[in-house]
Amino acid sequence: MKIIIVYESNNGHTEQMANAMAEGAGTVVGADVVVKPAHEVVSDDLSRADGIALGSPTHMGSMGWQMKKLIDEVFSGLWMKDVLVGKAGAVFGTGGSGGTGGAELCMLGMLTNLAENGLVLVTHPKNTEGFKPDGMHWGPTCATGRGDQGPKEAHLNAAKAHGKRLAEVSGLLIKN
Repeated sequence: MKIIIVYESNNGHTEQMANAMAEGAGTVVGADVVVKPAHEVVSDDLSRADGIALGSPTHMGSMGWQMKKLIDEVFSGLWMKDVLVGKAGAVFGTGGSGGTGGAELCMLGMLTNLAENGLVLVTHPKNTEGFKPDGMHWGPTCATGRGDQGPKEAHLNAAKAHGKRLAEVSGLLIKN
């Protein structure tokens, strides 16, 4: 089972969350996990994956430009051919200035793309380890502040749990 964790990161915070997602996914037997920045992802990376996670920092309530470029240039071509239908998809994010409202909009934008491509959405229930302080049902997130504040242990635990859940759902979809 192939899992790809795709991220964009400006200050390394979203990359930390991506690596935690990969660590969690890697705990599932049979999971082959790859972590790649959005600007390096090509259509074969996505079409060969059984599970796909997208992560982005929040920019003005939306995903970063490199993630949007990936969606516009790579995902759209796969959408035309229904290549991603039936795969598992998840999102995660980070947001500055202490609020998660913008991060929620960012994650909803990425989830919209996954849904439009026919992926089975893997959500982030409130009973997930590390859900608080910044979790929300779309995916794990953390408010990083305006400086070098990065994800805390609880945020990384939430990302690990979400990555594991993505891999587990991916495995179930392969069997069915």
